[in-house]
Amino acid sequence: VKLPAYVEDGQTIRLKGQGEQGPGQPGDALVKIHIRRHARYRIEGRDLHVDLPVDLADAVLGAKVAVETPTGKLAVNVPAWSSSDKVLRLKGRGLPE
Repeated sequence: VKLPAYVEDGQTIRLKGQGEQGPGQPGDALVKIHIRRHARYRIEGRDLHVDLPVDLADAVLGAKVAVETPTGKLAVNVPAWSSSDKVLRLKGRGLPE
């Protein structure tokens, strides 16, 4: 089954004419999509989230740390005095439009 771009968890895809044969034309098959959780990433809308463990010293003093993305490692600047709920946005690194 070829999935359309941007399919979401819980979405139902209609496969026209690929269902049960009835009188006349075959019916449509309905396929409900369930996206498995990834060990590292989670999707929220078009944003891709990852938790980044940071040492206390790096969070307090600020540092450049490596983060694994689907396209490879990136160096990310962690600002000084970052709290555990700090969100760092990497513009253009989420899901494609």
